[in-house]
Amino acid sequence: MTSRFEKLPYDPEKLERELKPYFISADDEEIGAMLSELGLSKLEDLFSHIPDEVKFDKSTYSVCRSLSYEEALKQVELLANNNKINTSFLGQGLAQYRVHELIPYVSSIRGLTTAYTPYQPERSQGTLQTLWVYSSCLSQLTGFEAINASLYERSTCLAESLNVCLRLHRKGTTVLVSESIFPGDKEVVETLIKETGVLVEWVPVDNKTGLTSIEDLKGKAERLSNDKLLAGIIFPQVNSLGLLESVDVLTDLAASLKVPSVAIFDPMLLATGGLKPPSRFGSEGQGVDIIVGEGQHLAIGPNYGGPGLGIFGVRYNSKNKNGIRSTPGRYVGKTKDVEGKECLAMVLSTREQHIRREKATSNICSNQSFLATLAGAGMLARGEEGMKESCQKGRQNALQIIPRLLKREGVSLAYPETPFFNEVALEVNVEAAKLLESAKNKGIDLGVNLTPQINNQRQLILLSFSDIHEDSHLESLEAFFVEEFPSEKKGDASFKIPEIPFNFFFISNIFNFSESILTRLTLVLLSIPP
Repeated sequence: MTSRFEKLPYDPEKLERELKPYFISADDEEIGAMLSELGLSKLEDLFSHIPDEVKFDKSTYSVCRSLSYEEALKQVELLANNNKINTSFLGQGLAQYRVHELIPYVSSIRGLTTAYTPYQPERSQGTLQTLWVYSSCLSQLTGFEAINASLYERSTCLAESLNVCLRLHRKGTTVLVSESIFPGDKEVVETLIKETGVLVEWVPVDNKTGLTSIEDLKGKAERLSNDKLLAGIIFPQVNSLGLLESVDVLTDLAASLKVPSVAIFDPMLLATGGLKPPSRFGSEGQGVDIIVGEGQHLAIGPNYGGPGLGIFGVRYNSKNKNGIRSTPGRYVGKTKDVEGKECLAMVLSTREQHIRREKATSNICSNQSFLATLAGAGMLARGEEGMKESCQKGRQNALQIIPRLLKREGVSLAYPETPFFNEVALEVNVEAAKLLESAKNKGIDLGVNLTPQINNQRQLILLSFSDIHEDSHLESLEAFFVEEFPSEKKGDASFKIPEIPFNFFFISNIFNFSESILTRLTLVLLSIPP
């Protein structure tokens, strides 16, 4: 009988090590040499720094044999059933919204479950179609013409935007970044710019307002601009304290200094009735040059912090035609084939993934194509009304419950003069860490402890509200505060919530995909082979 391996230049059955169920790309001798170099005696010593309390109990969770897909799935489900799901008011950069019921069906399409687009992407018209939908949806939400498909998560996008600022400005070396960004993003930026030519100066937060200090920003910007060192200004729309930054003032300042501006945004908050899109920032509505954001909550839940979906956008119009070439580009657009038929193509790809090597704008080789597909499907399935409902529900929940919490003696707004949208910082007269621990013991993830972030000056917590919260959740939250803060404030029972200035909103139905497009997407998804 003819061997099934005769056409191969090698016999796979002779690859003993590689065919083992648990393949390790090093033999015992190599592992021993590595351990000796590190001064360790056994492989387990590599993980000795991990606390025992977070390790799995081998006697309970050990998998001693190879499992089929179905067996592995059952094992994972058994483990998941041990999780205790608390009522969550966590946020600060990792928002949680309802996952649309379409998402599980789209995620089960085998042809989409990869992070990669082939190196001949035009041969994958189905995948390109889903990415085009994703980019188009975000273009309508943000007003930006070019949306990358895609990057890892928001913090990576932010680090990449620093490089883009330097390329666009050409002469500058330093980017001003507000310290009001999310602490995790700040940590990633500081890590990724090490040993590079990118310099960052952090702009402090005003202790009274909780916002980026405009005075400090102007002073730093003027100094760097005079020395021709300023390359860009980066700021969030909603900062890490849940407060709304003065985006028009910040955008105008960057424009006056003729340096790129980068805005950090939340796509869920840009639906009708939500906040102004970054394409309209500035007193003249000129908009910022670059946007970065997190899109994970458009598709899936928090999942212990990941995976994320990095949103990166840049202007591409008659006034801004070349900026797109300086980005870590991976852009999908419509074109025509040699027969004149409409098709989709990777119209620009400037990063390492597509063999640009030393000419690449970024060394990012992978992407979040799968999550981008889910996010696009989720936005399209929600539609205008669904996005509007999700956006406004968080705001309504915050306005409903916060005045009730402020009635308690020992609870107050951390920044009473500064507007917020759906996240609010509260100051409490007890230790914030202990309050959060007490809430967790009662089945409530109360929020984020802001006290370390403000250098322990006050005891602050950040509560985040979204469309996952029902009246029962708010009632449980109030009951907890009544228990922890039993005394009610005397006098006027009404508490003023800072109003959001009208120019912070953009009342327009910019997100409006037609039913025909939704139908088309459905047909595309169904036609993708497994």
